[in-house]
Amino acid sequence: MLFMHWPRGGLNKGQNFSGLTSHFDLLPTLIELCNLTMPKPTKFDGISLAPYLVANSSPDNIAPERTLFVHHQGRSIKGVGEGKLIKNKDYSVMTNKWRMVGNELYDIHNDPGQRHDISQQHPNVVKELNIAYQLWWQDIEAADDNYAPFIINPKKQPRVKITTQNLLGGDVYYSQHDNRAGKLATKSFAVIDVEQAGKYQIRLRRYPDEVNLAMNALAPNFAIDPKIHDQAFKFYQYPSKQLSISHAQLTLGEITFRQVVPPMQRKWFSRLI
Repeated sequence: MLFMHWPRGGLNKGQNFSGLTSHFDLLPTLIELCNLTMPKPTKFDGISLAPYLVANSSPDNIAPERTLFVHHQGRSIKGVGEGKLIKNKDYSVMTNKWRMVGNELYDIHNDPGQRHDISQQHPNVVKELNIAYQLWWQDIEAADDNYAPFIINPKKQPRVKITTQNLLGGDVYYSQHDNRAGKLATKSFAVIDVEQAGKYQIRLRRYPDEVNLAMNALAPNFAIDPKIHDQAFKFYQYPSKQLSISHAQLTLGEITFRQVVPPMQRKWFSRLI
């Protein structure tokens, strides 16, 4: 669900749009609402929702028929290897009426909670949505052999953060559960594209910036307030393992940097290259 409020831009009264949308509709929508022009013709995956949202939009502007896809590629149990996409993994095919989740089919109008699988009653719909999925997969798989590098260019982004969830290759730790347990990320790498030459400071942290802990520190459990936190939060009280980190090593291409990690009072390892 998304709420938009912009009185001067024509979004000055309640106007609901219940059609099928996706996050990639936002860019073409904002381009039209702001009367922007693209420097060159661009074919977006999404559509502009402006005609359905502005105050004077016609009641005849009904939701367009479209088919959208959701594909979750998160892999928290094993390494991501080269980062190749996995076909048929945690996907959904959506239309204004139907939701196909794997091999299950739901009528989203009559069953918004998706509790009753009716795939056996509508084999033709399942077949049609499966064909749509196969065609969509062929389209996205074509770019699967290409890495999507992190762009290093202060003019575009002054700070780039690469977490273990972004690493490719062998073993990686995927969550703060793994981090607290002291699991190590080995034989892993990230792809970067340094567009702008210059001197850059590289910082290496074990814990997130917000907790402000040294790399060798023991992470404490957070306090559970029964007035705020549900008892389920106890599940997140993962035990923490203290590590003895003495050195950090960074390899960029054929150049390797190795440096002593500062003592406990330091919050990160830092190197200027």
